Amino acid sequence: MVAIDAVNEAIWFLLLSNVTVCTYAVGSLLYTMCTKNSKKMVVVVLDILVMELLFSANGATASMGVLDQCGNSPVHWNKVCYVFDRFCHQMGAAFALSLLGSFAFLWLVVLVVLSLHKGSMNSS
Repeated sequence: MVAIDAVNEAIWFLLLSNVTVCTYAVGSLLYTMCTKNSKKMVVVVLDILVMELLFSANGATASMGVLDQCGNSPVHWNKVCYVFDRFCHQMGAAFALSLLGSFAFLWLVVLVVLSLHKGSMNSS
């Protein structure tokens, strides 16, 4: 029963972190469209913090996925993916899409940082 609770918490963590990041991304986009370049560094720092939240949720989900797939015999957690095959495939797809979104977010943050750096180099 403890394993199922841990998996359930990891699923909720993944879901809520993805909702939080999507909501933040929309707000961040609107904010950066309405402000000048001088205030964009605050958004970059917040982007990095949000990205960390997303990667930690992916890590928690991956660890629970491994436990579901392989079990943990010392603590008597049985494999569950052979019983709940469809659920495990759906969670794998959710994890893969979330990881893809995390790397896209990372790529966007790197592009913004490089853009800000290039802009600061041109102004000096």
